[in-house]
Amino acid sequence: MNQIATKIEAEPQTAPNPVSIVERAIERGITGADLKEIMDLQERWESGQSRKAFDIAMANAQADLPVIVKNRLVEYGEGNKKTSYKHEDLSDIIRQITPVLKTHGLAVRWRTEQLEGGQVRVCCLVTGHGHREETALQSSRDSSGGKNDIQAIGSVVSYLQRYTLKAALGLAAARDDDGQTSEGGNATITALQLQEMEKVAAEVSADIAKFCKFLKVETLAELPAKRFDAAMQALDAKRSPL
Repeated sequence: MNQIATKIEAEPQTAPNPVSIVERAIERGITGADLKEIMDLQERWESGQSRKAFDIAMANAQADLPVIVKNRLVEYGEGNKKTSYKHEDLSDIIRQITPVLKTHGLAVRWRTEQLEGGQVRVCCLVTGHGHREETALQSSRDSSGGKNDIQAIGSVVSYLQRYTLKAALGLAAARDDDGQTSEGGNATITALQLQEMEKVAAEVSADIAKFCKFLKVETLAELPAKRFDAAMQALDAKRSPL
């Protein structure tokens, strides 16, 4: 069956030259506050047109973006304390999405900040067509696996870069199971269970990154359904006694 990909087309818009606007206004005797109001109106119009063009470009780009495969294995620790999980390689994601974004006039970059209390904040900026959107996340340093201070910062920055990028672009991720299909026994929690867990985590001020490490998953969304009850009990245990 043939599939038809629909692209959203932007209507061509020609923005008036600001200099010509001023010149015409002066010719008509418009100055002062009235002229400022006209310029402000022009600025808002241009901003709206940029936002519209950006939204159209994002919609078209998302239709072309690939599904990202979790193909990088991370293992550390020993015995019962051993942690093992797969995640997407950031450089591989960038390699796959950059040509698509470029085709649609878009680009991504990050801004990183160190906050008080050892927290790190990463903001992903998607820019194009005179507009930009920001998606930010923050977490504590990743000191797992005997990392030194620099490695701990680098690890959490890379982690936050991946997840802000995925959130900003709406990227889907799939596990690389070496050709094996996941069975029902490995089903992850539902969207409603995730919302419930996130709500309780917020109520008890749980550090999500640390809680994920405790659960041995990269994100709460990847928690196996059969472990949901135990995870909720762990969160409830953090509640302050009445």
